[in-house]
Amino acid sequence: MRHTDEEIEAAARRFEEWADSLDPDTAEVEDISDLRAVAEAADAARRGEARVAERVAIARGHGRSWNQIALALGISRQAARQRFAESAAASRRRSRYKADVRRLAEHATVTGVAADDEEGSRRPRS
Repeated sequence: MRHTDEEIEAAARRFEEWADSLDPDTAEVEDISDLRAVAEAADAARRGEARVAERVAIARGHGRSWNQIALALGISRQAARQRFAESAAASRRRSRYKADVRRLAEHATVTGVAADDEEGSRRPRS
């Protein structure tokens, strides 16, 4: 529903009158510090969880078993694997992809072949 300019101006005047009637000395403000603390704790937990997942991926990359990781986390091997296997595998895939890109770039430098152009065809470097 669209409002006319007159309706918008009338609403703005009503708001200004209401805002002017507020007295900061007598206004009742709800204390939300407990909710702010909950939000901060949740943010910290998410950051911590991301750090744990990253460390698990690094440990798996170094050849650590799910048993060893589970012991470090204080959970069962099955729980560790269920919780982190997908993110650890994704991290390994990213590492392999980066290594493949480096090898291709080195090969292109050695052979004098430029990377694929937009059409996907190879062309000699000039």
